[in-house]
Amino acid sequence: MLGWTRLRLHGHKFDGAREAGGDSVIVQAVPRVSAFYGVVIYMYWNEKDHPVPHFHAYHSGQRASVSADGAVLAGGLEHRALLLTQEWASLHRAEIVANWERARKSEPLLSIPPLP
Repeated sequence: MLGWTRLRLHGHKFDGAREAGGDSVIVQAVPRVSAFYGVVIYMYWNEKDHPVPHFHAYHSGQRASVSADGAVLAGGLEHRALLLTQEWASLHRAEIVANWERARKSEPLLSIPPLP
């Protein structure tokens, strides 16, 4: 089942509330499409900030934007978490791209199986 989570997105080019440190913060409900070995995968669509099909991976307080091909576009993850994320992307590239197209059309996203 597809889950929704409210994420605090720091350092994005969004107008949002400011935290005590002055960082721009957006709190937004985003669809969680998969989770495995402590890595959680989210997808959402924002036309001006999302030029290529990608997803957002979160693990142990770190986050990265990762293309459907497994390339890190922004941010970073601990090495093992990144390898797991890239393996997941290689196994599910077609499903990632299909969800990307759904998001562009404002259609509901589908869950993607985790790593075994």
